[in-house]
Amino acid sequence: MKNIKTLMLLLLLASTGFGQTLSPRVTATAGGRATGGGVSLSYTTGETFNTKHYANNNQLTQGQQQPEIDLRLDILQATVCAGANLSVPFSAAGYVDASNVFTVELSDANGSFSNQQTIGSATSMVSGSIEAIIPATSIAGSGYKVRLVSSKPNRTTSDVLNVTINTCTATLNLTAFLEGFYIGNGTMVANLYNLEISTNDTETDSVEVNLWSANNLSAATPDYSVKTIIHTNGTITAVFPGATINNNYYVALKHRNSLEVWSAQQIKILPISNYDFSSSLSSAYTDGFNDPMKWVSGNKYAMYGGDVNQDGTIDLFDAQISDNGAANLLFGYDASDCNGDGSTDLFDLQLIDNNSTLLLFYSRPF
Repeated sequence: MKNIKTLMLLLLLASTGFGQTLSPRVTATAGGRATGGGVSLSYTTGETFNTKHYANNNQLTQGQQQPEIDLRLDILQATVCAGANLSVPFSAAGYVDASNVFTVELSDANGSFSNQQTIGSATSMVSGSIEAIIPATSIAGSGYKVRLVSSKPNRTTSDVLNVTINTCTATLNLTAFLEGFYIGNGTMVANLYNLEISTNDTETDSVEVNLWSANNLSAATPDYSVKTIIHTNGTITAVFPGATINNNYYVALKHRNSLEVWSAQQIKILPISNYDFSSSLSSAYTDGFNDPMKWVSGNKYAMYGGDVNQDGTIDLFDAQISDNGAANLLFGYDASDCNGDGSTDLFDLQLIDNNSTLLLFYSRPF
């Protein structure tokens, strides 16, 4: 009997040794029960102490403590171009909702948020940086402000980022040659000067420089287009809006009677960018069917001449236009003059005929 009593006592101690009840004096506001491995844990969260107020059978206490929310900007001054990117670093603490959205808001030019613009956002609970985009239509000024707003919970930074917005430009320097106008040694005829259209004896002709973003290739028009001058040494300077800065584009070059040429790949536009079409055949985009440019003396490459009607190929239709011009003894600034000597004649027809046998057409990446 003594052994039986001893055994029962040991079993009782063993059964109570795996569980404990912790009962602080709290007003329960949340809790639960967890079990595993033969162990059971009940828990209650709430106030460790409270002062109760009663009225009409209702009880009011201080409630649960919530995590402290902290949201602030990590920079307070910035200067940026209209249309350019603006990095907005921030610190955030206490956020627990994974669906929270941080939104970057821009004031008007006077610093008022009465009609704020959303310029960037990110879904997050932690510190980070948001890439915002300053609207390209923003007028220049130093009174702009940027703030950060969270959605869950709704909080707005008490500090603001003071922003100066400038109307900036991007300069793109190109080098290219026109086959028909090329006279050797890296030089072209000064067609505009010779025809007294320009007083600058280095001006060959006008060209069009187009920028195409990868997601706009199927559009009818480029993202940006500038008409400018190509000089006798092949240099071209095109000035684009500041919104192009830090963005990637294909560069397409057009001339009134040459075959359009595109850069082999996108280039990143900087405040000052350079691209040389003339130094290598690989600098121009090709579909692999034919060479995108013509090798000329001086170890240079030039845009094919003879696309008089600008349909993207050199063929009989171009020859017909120049043939009509030659029959009428046409002289002056006209697309039928493919070699830039001011006269539409046999020399222009020869150029067109030579290139038409190559079955040329311009190459573009779509």
